[in-house]
Amino acid sequence: MTRAAAGSVRDAADSAYRAAADAFLALDEAELSAWEAADALVALEPRREAAIRADVDSSCRSANAAVVDWITAVDTHQTAIRDPQANHAALAAAARDFTTVRASLERATPMARRYRERNEDAVSRLAAVAGKRDVAARAAFVAVDEASAAVERARAAGLAPAELDVALGTVRDQVAAAGAAGIGPAAVSAWGAAETAAREVVGAAERAERVRTDLPKRVRSLATRAAGIEGRAESLPDKLSNLRRSYSLACSAGLERAGDDVAGALTTGRRALATAETAMGADDWARATREVDTARSSLDDAEKVLSAVADRLRMLDEVRADPKGRLDKARFTLRDAQRLVVATGPRVATEIPTLDALAGRLDRAPQLLDATHPDYWSYLQELDAVTRDAQATVTRVRERIATG
Repeated sequence: MTRAAAGSVRDAADSAYRAAADAFLALDEAELSAWEAADALVALEPRREAAIRADVDSSCRSANAAVVDWITAVDTHQTAIRDPQANHAALAAAARDFTTVRASLERATPMARRYRERNEDAVSRLAAVAGKRDVAARAAFVAVDEASAAVERARAAGLAPAELDVALGTVRDQVAAAGAAGIGPAAVSAWGAAETAAREVVGAAERAERVRTDLPKRVRSLATRAAGIEGRAESLPDKLSNLRRSYSLACSAGLERAGDDVAGALTTGRRALATAETAMGADDWARATREVDTARSSLDDAEKVLSAVADRLRMLDEVRADPKGRLDKARFTLRDAQRLVVATGPRVATEIPTLDALAGRLDRAPQLLDATHPDYWSYLQELDAVTRDAQATVTRVRERIATG
């Protein structure tokens, strides 16, 4: 073979190799781009991962086969391509195979590119979501750092209850879960939830810190309140005496131990306030808080009893002055219910016996006042019970009308 002919075969082999190499690089870029789009889709829609992977595999199947052909050709002919002394037959075979491989690579490239083009919006959406995820994650980390610092400050002051440590641990678990949630919308939500939870811990820790300044004020306020209740309680014996003297024994039902109840609640409240003062002096703020809550609850109980006695006397005086007026109010409510049932028709006919029974109770209620010592309290309770039952009937009928 002449030197010119040998050079021509060498040039053809080298040219075919370079062209195939360029085609391989183009296909590799297209395939990587397709897989990037598939990864974006999976990140956005993780539940569809299997279908997405199958779709990209299908689009890149020809590419995979062409790459195998390229690797095989390189393994087979790289010696000839690199060897200046390679014979004509080896170079011709290399030129032929690399030309064939290039065509295979070029045929496969458009399919991979089309997959990327078809899902380009997923890549863009993922970039936007990733940005939101990053913003949400940074905000969550800042909030967690602030929560940790706030809990530590409260603890250093002896004010951090155990539940704050538990809450902070829960927040850290949420952060770990958010980190494992990927990039999609679910991850953004997870980071947002973690930030919210951390902010709540910050708030709780700051409230705990404020106990040092707020609790003494609460103690003073409750002490003033206790003094006021004690003042009101001074008239309690006279009110109870008036109740028993003016009305039948039944009218005092439930108030027999009102004096003892008020005294007991005041004693408990005063004792709790004293214990709270001692606990604050010892920097035992958790116990001080519990004692203040006990004092508040006890004073609430005392006020409820005092109000119950005053309200009982007021209601009894009103009904004794105008027993018929209270009866008329109950009857008016019942008649409203009766008119509604009649206007609604057969759909609510089952309510008629109920209303008839209520009417009978109203007719009999005045008998409670016929005794030498009228039972005004039972009379009031009966009228109130009939009123409530009539109102309940109206509610049921209206619900029936609303649902057709």
